Amino acid sequence: MDHLVSGYGFLLALVGILTLGILGLVFVMLRLQRNSQRRMRASDQRLAHIANNINGGVIQLSPVESLPILDANNAFWAMLGYSEGQSHPEHLVDIMQHSDAASLQHKLHKDAQAISMELVLRRADNTWLPLLLRGTVGTTADDKPVLDCVLLFIADQKHMREELEEEKERYRLILEHSQDIIFDVNVEKRQFQCSSNFRRKFGDDAIPSFDAHGELNPRRVIHAEDLPAFREIWRRILAGAPTAFAVVRMPTAEGRYIWCRIQTTRVSKPGMPLRLVGKIVDIDESVRQRAQLERLSQRDSLTDLLNKTAFNEKVKSCLPVRPQGDKTDALIFLDLDNFKTLNDTMGHIRGDDALLKTSEIIKSTFRNADAVGRFGGDEFCVFVRGITREALRGRVEALRSGLHMFFEEDDNVVEITASIGIYLFDGTEPSYEVALERADTAQYHAKQANKNTFFFYDEVVDTWDESFSGVSTDEKPGSMPENNAER
Repeated sequence: MDHLVSGYGFLLALVGILTLGILGLVFVMLRLQRNSQRRMRASDQRLAHIANNINGGVIQLSPVESLPILDANNAFWAMLGYSEGQSHPEHLVDIMQHSDAASLQHKLHKDAQAISMELVLRRADNTWLPLLLRGTVGTTADDKPVLDCVLLFIADQKHMREELEEEKERYRLILEHSQDIIFDVNVEKRQFQCSSNFRRKFGDDAIPSFDAHGELNPRRVIHAEDLPAFREIWRRILAGAPTAFAVVRMPTAEGRYIWCRIQTTRVSKPGMPLRLVGKIVDIDESVRQRAQLERLSQRDSLTDLLNKTAFNEKVKSCLPVRPQGDKTDALIFLDLDNFKTLNDTMGHIRGDDALLKTSEIIKSTFRNADAVGRFGGDEFCVFVRGITREALRGRVEALRSGLHMFFEEDDNVVEITASIGIYLFDGTEPSYEVALERADTAQYHAKQANKNTFFFYDEVVDTWDESFSGVSTDEKPGSMPENNAER
């Protein structure tokens, strides 16, 4: 009997232990379930907070023709201007434009799994709201198809995009109507982009290429003499200069060179691939006008020779002169004999003709002269560099012979010749003015020696004091008045 009681006790204890174990397991499972539910609620709350705080709303649609709204968060209705508790549309097509509804249905019929499109929805006050719809096609628990969507408010972005497009259009119009050419160089990608007027002005073949070192090769678009100036731009930019410019000549599509100003600006930061933007400005007309004005300011209007001021500056820029062996520089001063008689008897037109012929003969005789000038009236001056005395004597003799001219009108004949003075620089002259006075002195002696001849200054300087020992200082050739009738 005791053994029987003992067996029952063991069984009862075992049942108790098992019951407690089961109860404990149930308790743990219930606790885990409550924790899971709490996490799910927290996750749902976070998702709800996120959905309610995005700049838009969240809806669930049935992907049928009328697009019934199965669910929508409060942010969606608030975005459309519906207050809480206010009745709202049950189908999305009721507040869509017909074209947007047709586009969305078309995307759904193509079995697209993800949809993205811009549309506008009608708000409660009948105004239209621009939105971006992004949706994913899925199924519900009972396998019914749904379209889960996020609709983002894009009015600000749309406005900014429209402003950007307007700005781009204005920029395009400005470029098309501007003579300036804009270019963009990406050195890493070896790309050269430019505005359309580049090709119109310089041709399709003018786009510069890149060499093996990644540098622009401008030989087709820059005059050979201006390549150093262009390469200096590149050197300065590579050295880190923010901006560089140069004035160069570029060939147009018609094949003629024009002066252009190239300005480029570095837009990449240190350590980043080199990228440049800049512009090309056609300054050809202004450069040529400036050159013409400069030329006119330096040239005699009748003969196109240097005027007295420009001639003087040219010679002064070459001083002091240092003779090299038997070669030195020379100053030749001449005036025409009987020129006043020609003007008085035949008029200034024939006189101008004589002056033009004189200038042409001088230029043809001294083709390599550094400067040829007209000092006014019938006075001319020539500056020659690096010439021997004998070579110069031969040139001047040819000049004297060429300037022996006759002018006829009716029964009148006027013989024109030239009296020429030459000064060879020997290094003793203290200034240009002294050298010019010495050439003038030699010319005066030629005039006194029956004209139509020439003298070197050193051939007359020794007789100067003897010839004018009885003449006052004011009457000496170096100080003779410029309105002398024969000069």
